[in-house]
Amino acid sequence: MALRGLALLLLLQAAGEALAHALALPFPGPVIGMALLLPALQWPWFRAPVQAKVITISEEQAAYGEKILAGLRAAGLRVEADFGPDKLGAKIREASQQKIPYLLILGAKEAEAGTVSVRIRGGVEKQGVALDGFVETVRKEIAERSQNLTV
Repeated sequence: MALRGLALLLLLQAAGEALAHALALPFPGPVIGMALLLPALQWPWFRAPVQAKVITISEEQAAYGEKILAGLRAAGLRVEADFGPDKLGAKIREASQQKIPYLLILGAKEAEAGTVSVRIRGGVEKQGVALDGFVETVRKEIAERSQNLTV
């Protein structure tokens, strides 16, 4: 019993206030309430299972995407990639539904310039960001446990 309470407390600390409302539900079994609230959960970005996703506009930028992906993984970030043939809008929509904090979008301009276009959860976008500058900013935010996403 104590172990279940400890696990619940850790979930509440990790997930934030959305799960705290599950405990106030009038029926027994707060786990059911948490299961209802989990799809709407927006993890703090430094605790998110996937912190960034690298998306290419077309399959032609896949080699550059692999290079960016390797750099982010070397920096210790949890990243995924989508280099498939789907349309860009569909890739961005899917990543937004997964609530991935940072989307790194790569096209021909970015590959040519050696930069990335960064879209932050919430819609802010910045183009022409150097990968080293992005990694440095993210490392600083991780160290400070910042709740605000910046680039």
